Amino acid sequence: MRARTQAMEQWEAWNQELLSDEAWRYSVVQQAGLGVGFDSQIPEKLSEFNQFLVSTAETDSVPTLKDYQRRFHYWLRDYGAKRPKRGKNEVSRIEELNRVGEESLAMARQIWLNGECA
Repeated sequence: MRARTQAMEQWEAWNQELLSDEAWRYSVVQQAGLGVGFDSQIPEKLSEFNQFLVSTAETDSVPTLKDYQRRFHYWLRDYGAKRPKRGKNEVSRIEELNRVGEESLAMARQIWLNGECA
């Protein structure tokens, strides 16, 4: 129990160090592939990662900052940066872009046919 508490205190110190490293944060955002808005989620993701280490009894698997960063990278890729599943009525971004594009073309055709673009 004491070892886990010490590990968690160390992780918090590492989290603060990593969160102040702009180059590291930029890299995490790029790796996640979810856009720049993901940057604001990094603190929460680090907390989730810490919980993952505790719940999987892996507290001793990250003895160094380098190990912690490596494990976080793979956790983020495999678990932490999953896109939410779409519901039945939701469409993908590509489908939405196609729909908007088709509507725009229809509007442009109507303007052209009405002679409004002279």
